[in-house]
Amino acid sequence: PSEFEQQLDRIKQVLGAFNIPIYTLHGYEADDVTGTIARQASAEGVNTLILTGDTDTLQLVDEHVRVLLANPYGQKTTTTVYDISQVHERYGGLRPDQLADLRGLKGDASDNIPGVKGIGETGAIALL
Repeated sequence: PSEFEQQLDRIKQVLGAFNIPIYTLHGYEADDVTGTIARQASAEGVNTLILTGDTDTLQLVDEHVRVLLANPYGQKTTTTVYDISQVHERYGGLRPDQLADLRGLKGDASDNIPGVKGIGETGAIALL
């Protein structure tokens, strides 16, 4: 949105002042860049913590990647750190690498994934 675009220069200036690197790639969304960097870091044995409000990122969790997920519901925002066991607990025994299949089965309106008619999260978990 144009309102957000106007803020990008200021955001880049603040990050630069704190010596925080900025990674972008034209034509790719931020979560794609984040996922690529997380996978590369994990392959090198680098522990990585991703801060996000997007549950799609939980599919990146592995031995080196954890996700600090913001939960903006209720009177104040809380956070939960997800490692493999936390993902397993939240999604009825599924592994992080099964979450893309879960979304494909149950659907995801925010990402225009229609899912399989009549299959919700519980049914998708049971199938997987």
